[in-house]
Amino acid sequence: MQAVALDEEPPPPRAPRSDGPRRRVPLAAVLAGVLALVGVVAVQVTLDARDRMREDRLSGVAGVLQPVDGPLHALWHLGGGEEQLVGVPVAGRAVSVRSGLWRGDLDEQGWTPAEDATIRGYDARTGRPVWQVLFPLDAVESAELRRRPSEPRWTWCEALTGPRLLCALTSPALGGTRVAVIDGIDGRVLTTRALPEGAAWTTSGADLVVATRQSVPHGTGQGSAVGWLVVATDATTGAAQWHVRVPGVRPVDRVVPGTDRAVTDAELSARDGRVLLVHSGHAWSMADGRVERDVSVGVDGWAELGPGGALVWAPWSRPSEVRGLLVLADGREVPVRERLAAVTVDDGSADDVLLLSGTVATDTLVARDARTGDVRWTARGVTTPAVVLDGVVSAGTVDGVAAWRAATGERLLAVDLDGSPVFVGTDGYSLVAFAADGTLHGLAPDDGASRWTRDASTVLADTAGLHRVTAWDRHLLLTLTDGSAVLLASG
Repeated sequence: MQAVALDEEPPPPRAPRSDGPRRRVPLAAVLAGVLALVGVVAVQVTLDARDRMREDRLSGVAGVLQPVDGPLHALWHLGGGEEQLVGVPVAGRAVSVRSGLWRGDLDEQGWTPAEDATIRGYDARTGRPVWQVLFPLDAVESAELRRRPSEPRWTWCEALTGPRLLCALTSPALGGTRVAVIDGIDGRVLTTRALPEGAAWTTSGADLVVATRQSVPHGTGQGSAVGWLVVATDATTGAAQWHVRVPGVRPVDRVVPGTDRAVTDAELSARDGRVLLVHSGHAWSMADGRVERDVSVGVDGWAELGPGGALVWAPWSRPSEVRGLLVLADGREVPVRERLAAVTVDDGSADDVLLLSGTVATDTLVARDARTGDVRWTARGVTTPAVVLDGVVSAGTVDGVAAWRAATGERLLAVDLDGSPVFVGTDGYSLVAFAADGTLHGLAPDDGASRWTRDASTVLADTAGLHRVTAWDRHLLLTLTDGSAVLLASG
């Protein structure tokens, strides 16, 4: 065994030591760099804070969608036919009403009522069934409906303030309307009530508001005049909130379009704490138990409560011959041939403008001054409800999407989508347009530039069966012609 000598490498030479002064970075340069970094961070923090403030503000605006940040998929599918969804979720539940089914083609359609109106609550995120209530609750009344299947019946549910909803079933077979307040979480029936035949009803916050006919005393000189008593009660407890007695008016028959049937029923609606009663060419708006407007138009029609205290009335028929009426917040009356325009989103940035749509030229969007009623601008060819965001009005048109400055009507953009979209909304940052071919477009709100596209045909088996698209709980709800519904999500 031989010894092996290892050759050791000499250590690397040391760098010569410099006796000169070390190079120093000027203090001013260091401070400038630090200040620049602080400035960048401050700008980013400010931008992030503004984004959070904007998100917080828009989260309380009805109709604003969640951002589309990935491929589309269905959160759930509600089997169609006889179920109709309540307009908003209640306590995290998607509530549907099984009331009946339209059958037949365009030339021969008919309404087939369900034997019983089943109210169902589904988990709003998964579509899982949680509870169901058979309506009406009385077994005798259910048997009466089954015994008289040809009698018309209507079932409707509305969300109340808090985790509750009010459902009503009206049918001549019941001699009036049956209402029930239901807990949206578990489906418990909290209270029931019977309303007399011919009564009109609506909800306002947590209240049930009912208008019932009142006979006018003889000797008043009003002949066969009919008055109304409007009473607001807590829908759950029945505690009285306020009441208004409306003076009698001579009834004006209204012919139901497409029939020879004349009715003199009243109509009741509510918005932002105000209640509107319409009957026989008269409209009364009420707030806090007092009549704030008493409008007489002479012929029968229908009216709507608008934003900022406005009221719009339109005739049932012959709108080209009979003008409607815009009643401003100060009571001033302006003759119009328009009705309130449908709006998907309104962030309150154009409160000085009232958006109306023509009753003769139905594709015309009319912007009127909210204070004077004067026309500020008009736009033709509008085909969808409008979006009001950051002082800009956007809507679908016969060709695609257009936007106008709310105050002046200056057209800011026009995007060609090869046809009218089915829906136009917003996630707060992009305009969201759902095209008829099932393509979802994200457009920049300032110039209409395409930001993204998504294909919804992967979720819909047949886009030709699409009936309408609406915003529901910050998602897109697709309703098909067979009555089924699909809730879209992304990511």
